[in-house]
Amino acid sequence: MCDSYLLNSGLHIFYRQRKIMKNYLLNLLLISCLFSSYLVAAPKSVTLKSGIDAISVEGKDYFIAGKVRFYEGNSIVKGDINLDYEEKEDENSALYYKGIIVDGDLRVEGTVFNNEDDYGKFLDVRGDLYVDNLLIGGAQVKVQGNIYVKYFTIQTYNHGTVWADAIYTPVLIAEERTPEIKTEEHINLFLHPDYTDPKNLNYSTLTTIFKNNKSIVMKLAWEDSDEPDFSLGDFRGEVLDGNAKSLLKPILDYQKRHFSNAKPEKKKEDVIEEVPSDSLVFIKEYASKVKINDDEVSISELTKVQLKNISLLDLSDNELKEIPSFLVELENLKHLDLSKNHIKETPEFLSNLKHLKVINLESNQISNFTRNISQLTSLTHLNLASNEIRVLPKHIKSLQNLETLNLGKNAIVVLSKEIGELHKLKNLSLTLNDIDELPSSLYHLSNLEMLDLSYCYTKISDDIENLTKLTELNISRNSLKKVSASILKLKNLKKLNLRETSIKELPENFSKLTELEWLDLGANHFNTIPKVLADLKKLKYLEMFLCRITQIPDYIRDFKNLKELRIDGNDIKKIQNIIFPALTSLDLNNNDLTEIPSSVMDIKSLEELDLGSNDITTIPNEIGKLVNLKSFEIGGYESKISSVPKEFSKLKALTKLDLSSNEFKAIPVEIFELSKLSDLDMGYNQISEIPKEISQLQVLESLSLGKNKIRIVPNEIADLPRLESLSLYENPIRNVPQEVLDEDVDVLQEYLKKGFGNESILEKFFKDYIFIPAQRAGMKQNKIW
Repeated sequence: MCDSYLLNSGLHIFYRQRKIMKNYLLNLLLISCLFSSYLVAAPKSVTLKSGIDAISVEGKDYFIAGKVRFYEGNSIVKGDINLDYEEKEDENSALYYKGIIVDGDLRVEGTVFNNEDDYGKFLDVRGDLYVDNLLIGGAQVKVQGNIYVKYFTIQTYNHGTVWADAIYTPVLIAEERTPEIKTEEHINLFLHPDYTDPKNLNYSTLTTIFKNNKSIVMKLAWEDSDEPDFSLGDFRGEVLDGNAKSLLKPILDYQKRHFSNAKPEKKKEDVIEEVPSDSLVFIKEYASKVKINDDEVSISELTKVQLKNISLLDLSDNELKEIPSFLVELENLKHLDLSKNHIKETPEFLSNLKHLKVINLESNQISNFTRNISQLTSLTHLNLASNEIRVLPKHIKSLQNLETLNLGKNAIVVLSKEIGELHKLKNLSLTLNDIDELPSSLYHLSNLEMLDLSYCYTKISDDIENLTKLTELNISRNSLKKVSASILKLKNLKKLNLRETSIKELPENFSKLTELEWLDLGANHFNTIPKVLADLKKLKYLEMFLCRITQIPDYIRDFKNLKELRIDGNDIKKIQNIIFPALTSLDLNNNDLTEIPSSVMDIKSLEELDLGSNDITTIPNEIGKLVNLKSFEIGGYESKISSVPKEFSKLKALTKLDLSSNEFKAIPVEIFELSKLSDLDMGYNQISEIPKEISQLQVLESLSLGKNKIRIVPNEIADLPRLESLSLYENPIRNVPQEVLDEDVDVLQEYLKKGFGNESILEKFFKDYIFIPAQRAGMKQNKIW
């Protein structure tokens, strides 16, 4: 066996939610025993190599270029690996690096974790990964072999991604995005309500398993409709650390007792093996939309005679393993949607669909761009995103009528020069591929209007200036370092995405992009808003989140037509004298503001205002000026607001209000005058009562009051006709059983309508005849309810 090495690194935390992460800062602990089955000789400790450019090492494979830690051969970590950034870590810090590359197997005697949802350092393992727990928020973990997890695998957010051939794990918990693996057959157990596997453990069964231990259940089954946002740091720090084995045991015991002899539920994927041979039966069972001569028809009323006239057929999201052969019968088919299935190849008969203009094969398992696709010469729109294609071959040139081509999120390493012969192409997406170099012919696509090269980690040629018709260009997550003169020659650009491109400034002649309306400069190295942007008279949308901006310059008032400004995740402490005549949306979330700027409340056109995760303690009377405000968010982890002014009731246009994580002891009465309010979040406060006036909010659809001190759910909750989501987790509720609270809102409303939520006679008896006399007598009471 090859020598094993020790990753002797101190890994820490930083990024967007800096304040949240302060509670979870941990030093990397290099402790614990080695896995005896893995070692032949004791591992050697290696000195950390100097920083290596991730692009040169990995072939442009990562979101952010920069220093990496590189280890040769099989490696061992005795302890945890923290993929978060340290709060004070920057490019000049000795600790600073962008990720870890292990050229071999990696064994971690501890947990690989990343608490931060939005970003993190990458981990690239060229062999297999062995780890106790894998907990990923926003980091990128790429394993070329398999992942073997001893206890828990958790992926909590869509910014983070886990790639592997297969994952062997007792428990997989996935919130917004599941790990990207070639096969899921080795995953033993899912804890997510979207899965229909009979071994699924939902909120109710978890409550049974852990005997109503809410500190575990709430943090483990966060996806239940009434559950809080999942905190990976809370779960790891408060529940999992040092407790994974004992936490796992009751889950597996429950599974064994309840499911070992259970007959598996017959799932749709099992039915697919017996695909109906009759085309009409098939369509009625699997189609979600059918059009005849471009008019949508009722699928249940479809007749055999009508089949030949079908122009659109949607068979998406059916777990189909192959394209049904009866399609050749649909001689007038123009639009075919087969996305979100398990199709691995395109059959020969596909080329017989001569009239097909649009085909969507996104999110399948196709590995080859076959000739039968290229023979669909009438195609104008082809979507092959999220497949396993590695090469775009020469015969792509046959699709001479193609106007839109989406090849994003594949594994393309070779892009044939013949792509330059698609002269009618207007929209091209190559995002999230491994293309080392773009063919020069691509810049000959003179009719191209939209080009997405994000996450391609490739060099952008100066020949891009030839694409004179471009109106939309996305080159985010590439290492540009500066905006080239060739980009500034794209005079028709309306939308430009330069996020995470390592640029520090904009050239003075950036104003040449006179048609620019939408610009994203987020996560770059700016420390102020570039003055040259004021010369872009048509600019309506500006994104500069996470740019270390400390103040808003006076010349911001020259942005006359700006409608949306997003400068969240910066270090702004104060804003003065800012006037935005046309601004409708302002995002100042996660800055260092201590008060709501008075100038902001003079923006009469404002419809969306996000001030969450700041240090604001009061809402001033002037808030009533924002009469057009539809969405107001001022919840957060540092807020200490306990009341709203009476002028708050003037916000009659408000539909969304977030006052979560503050210090409210009651729901302000002013809120009940907001007749258009459909979304109210006051979770994580100190509210003890839901007043009867809640019934005045007749259009309320979502009400979040989790983590408060509420004891009684009033009957008036049943009088909210549009309520779809009610969150009451971690409240000491005594008048409604937990099994009712665990159900959907309509079940709770029905329970309250029947009067079951009223104070019981027994409770009244104890309160009137036991508690009160005992108080008068100075006797100590036992807590019953």
